[in-house]
Amino acid sequence: MKLVLLIISIIFLSIVPTAHAQDTFKVLKVVDGDTISVDVRGHKEVVRLLGIDTPESVDPRKPVQCFGKEATSKMKEFVTGKSVILIDDSTQGNRDKYNRLLRYVYLPDSVHTFVNGEMVKQGYAYSYRQYPTKQLDKFNGFEKYAREHNLGLWGSCSLNSSPTKTVIKNTT
Repeated sequence: MKLVLLIISIIFLSIVPTAHAQDTFKVLKVVDGDTISVDVRGHKEVVRLLGIDTPESVDPRKPVQCFGKEATSKMKEFVTGKSVILIDDSTQGNRDKYNRLLRYVYLPDSVHTFVNGEMVKQGYAYSYRQYPTKQLDKFNGFEKYAREHNLGLWGSCSLNSSPTKTVIKNTT
């Protein structure tokens, strides 16, 4: 019986995503829909969520884009007052040109909510193709789902309001 439990434990641990065993970091602020500030061991770090791009809401060089405020509000709903798990992607650098950490963000809840993915799946963000990540196919699928169901920005904004130049056109 002990051997069976040991084998089950080993199998379970081998299929649990690495996000489960990671440290959590307190969210200090939501900057916008794809950027947050967190406390990393006593240092404030700005984190750019990998694989997604949300309409602009705070860039002083650009006007507020369609659904920008809603995307920021949704990110606040996901992470304000919470701690998050940060996961890097070996296909990307550690930081972007603005010195922001590049990370996937998960909630340490019972299902380990994938915040980056949920933002796209619920229609608050685009799949960011300009800097392809390991999760690009997943993000493209989430975007297709949101677009086909007119969720979020897909039901509220014209296609030419995309913050990226490579929006997938609806081919159905």
